[in-house]
Amino acid sequence: MDTIDKDWVDNHIDSNGEIVIPEGVQVIKKYAFQGNDKVKKIILPDSVIRN
Repeated sequence: MDTIDKDWVDNHIDSNGEIVIPEGVQVIKKYAFQGNDKVKKIILPDSVIRN
């Protein structure tokens, strides 16, 4: 997987509001976090090159 989108984010947020983007993801699609008020912390790998 090299891209994440809103569906991925919605399915990978933990109970503390944390999302860990896995190594290898290069692109975070536009609006991936839009409307998600549960997100408190995002951990990004060095592989992310654009959003």
